[in-house]
Amino acid sequence: MTTPAPAQEPAAFISYSRADSEFALKVAQDLKAAGIEVWLDQLDIRPGHEWDDAIEGALTRANRVIMILSPTSVASRNVRNEIAVALDEGKDIIPILHLDCVTPLQLRRVQHIDFRSDYAQGFSSLLKHLGAPLHGPARVPVVAAASAPAQATAAAKATEAVVAVGAKPQLPVARRGPKQLLRQLWPVIPLAMIVGVLMLQDLQVLAPTGTDNCGVAELDQTSFSAKLYNPVAEWAVHHTSSPQVALVYIDPQTEPTEVLTNTCASRLFLAKLIGDLNLLRANVIVVDKYYSQNACPDQTANATLTAALAASSAPIVVGRATHALADSSKLAGCMGLSQGMKFPPNVRTGLTRLNADPLRIPLRWPVFDDLDHPNATPAAAPESAGDTLSLVAAKAQWPDIESSQLMPKLLETGDHPYTTFINLPNIHAMTAVCTAEANPVYADGTPVPCDQKKWRQDPRSIDGKSLNLMGKVVVVGDISDNDMQPFAKELPPFPAGQVPGVYLQANYVESLLEQRFLTKTPLWITLVLLAVFAAGVFGIYWAHDKEGKPLLTPRKALIAGLILLAVMTLLGFGLLLALNYYTPVWALFAAGLILVLRQRLAEGQVSNQATLGKS
Repeated sequence: MTTPAPAQEPAAFISYSRADSEFALKVAQDLKAAGIEVWLDQLDIRPGHEWDDAIEGALTRANRVIMILSPTSVASRNVRNEIAVALDEGKDIIPILHLDCVTPLQLRRVQHIDFRSDYAQGFSSLLKHLGAPLHGPARVPVVAAASAPAQATAAAKATEAVVAVGAKPQLPVARRGPKQLLRQLWPVIPLAMIVGVLMLQDLQVLAPTGTDNCGVAELDQTSFSAKLYNPVAEWAVHHTSSPQVALVYIDPQTEPTEVLTNTCASRLFLAKLIGDLNLLRANVIVVDKYYSQNACPDQTANATLTAALAASSAPIVVGRATHALADSSKLAGCMGLSQGMKFPPNVRTGLTRLNADPLRIPLRWPVFDDLDHPNATPAAAPESAGDTLSLVAAKAQWPDIESSQLMPKLLETGDHPYTTFINLPNIHAMTAVCTAEANPVYADGTPVPCDQKKWRQDPRSIDGKSLNLMGKVVVVGDISDNDMQPFAKELPPFPAGQVPGVYLQANYVESLLEQRFLTKTPLWITLVLLAVFAAGVFGIYWAHDKEGKPLLTPRKALIAGLILLAVMTLLGFGLLLALNYYTPVWALFAAGLILVLRQRLAEGQVSNQATLGKS
């Protein structure tokens, strides 16, 4: 037997179907024995080599392709693909007729060699043809040139890329240039751009809007993902049926009438209200106001309020006064702490500043310690951050809240999470005063008009709906035009458009105590889920049976991929419902991008072969 020449330049590549393996092996062995260089997968793939790479390389290098024709081979998409590659690359195609069959349209005008009745005579003819060396470019020997329509029709029928017989992986067919790839993958480009924009928007939500380096400019936390999920969370994120927070509002349009126009009168009324809330056994009293040192010149009123705060058995949380710092090139708009009223040790303070987006819970704001020099411009950014009124109130009710499951990460990153809003139980301040005492009087001895408007209620149902202030966090604040905040949702009794800030503060405290806020799924979990999804999608398209045929057509594989995408989406909503985690929208778009990319690659063989047939 003649020793075969090196495999890198075979004279002929043998294409056949698995059913004709024995015949193909005999032809290859006889040709090799006759000194003809041929390549057959059964004989020439070395152990440890990638099967698909070896077949593709041999087919690319070969100048001639021997096509063994039989009923099974002409029906094989593997063989038809190899025909298409040979035609595209101008190889010398030699059809040998092994069994009676309908010759593929591409080869009907190509001279064939008949092995059906006489193997020896057919083999002699094959040897004679292979013995003639090729000179110049490889060509396809034909009796007459095939017409353009015939070639186009023939090439279009070679529709799917499949592996050569005996191989398990998929065999790439004709090579595609940049323009062909662009035509094939153009839907991927806009999707990739959308994913990039959404990803950047979600991952950079903590960037300050200003150029100052103190970090206290309003945070641009307009995450598209959270805003998309928030309406879903309105009905999906459950909250307790027994809120821990109640709201006590002071409405100057009813009583008392001077609290907005007279600072000292306001402090006297607040002193009385704090005492009565203690009688009603409130657990924490939160005052959504801040108090300047010199706002009230009546020292009696100041002393009365201070005494009421000191006498409270319930922890007191009040607002912390701040001011804007003097303009500078770097620190314009930053906050500094102002001189506030001196409170007893049992009083805690928190910043009353809200986010520009009221759907987010304010947790901490960086502030400058600028008490003594309110107009001075600090030289450096502050390292400390001030807890907000809602966070201080929540810590008063739940001392260990900062070590709860979700809070540490939020406080570390400085994120202000989205929340949902509920209609908290609320009462007028006059109702609290008149219910706590039998015959209440103001500081000047004037009786409180408790018989008007039926202010007096049963302490066990102070709002007429079973509200009892015992053990609750009570948030106190004014209903005034100065404190109205833009709010797109309806929060009874206020229509959509505006709502008092005290209603927002009360909801923030309740949300923190319930841990009722949306948290973005950690990035590493999102990336792992995407990787699993990508593996699943590519696995669907790569799956082949024992014969090397794809288990699913591209259309069926697309349907399976869509089902997998639906499962991933449902998993995202499951995380939202169960843990208040929302999956970034860019991740869902990225999953769709993976599916579209894989589908276009699978269909690329169809469009590519159609293009080749028309050329």
